[in-house]
Amino acid sequence: MVNLIKSSALNSRLFRLLCQDFDAEHEALLYHMKVRWLSRGNVTARFHSVMEEVTEFFSRDVKLQSKVFHEKLTDTKWQLVMAYLRDIFSRQNTLNVSLQGQSSTLFDVVDKVKAFIMKLEVWEANIKVGKFHMFENG
Repeated sequence: MVNLIKSSALNSRLFRLLCQDFDAEHEALLYHMKVRWLSRGNVTARFHSVMEEVTEFFSRDVKLQSKVFHEKLTDTKWQLVMAYLRDIFSRQNTLNVSLQGQSSTLFDVVDKVKAFIMKLEVWEANIKVGKFHMFENG
């Protein structure tokens, strides 16, 4: 969806104008770049914050691909998946930032990674019984 909006200057301008009309917090989407490790989390967070505008953008477009995207964006289950992805990537970004720096030792890094893996296991167990309190956006 991001790539379709960012693929042409016209789409980017139309999306920016739509965001201005909606008084959105952001007026542009971010590309995901495999080179930058923070990129996926930032792209997901930005996309989630302007999801209403993206939905409106695709509702106005007549192309088949836009109709498919609009159906996904209006699907409640898909919206929940996006919210959980945003939360998970946000937590990953926080972990990645905490692993950096000159004061980080190998022991600190190993402890933080082990703690994150344990959190993932707890989250998985909670999800299986229908508890989602650990996710802010879900």
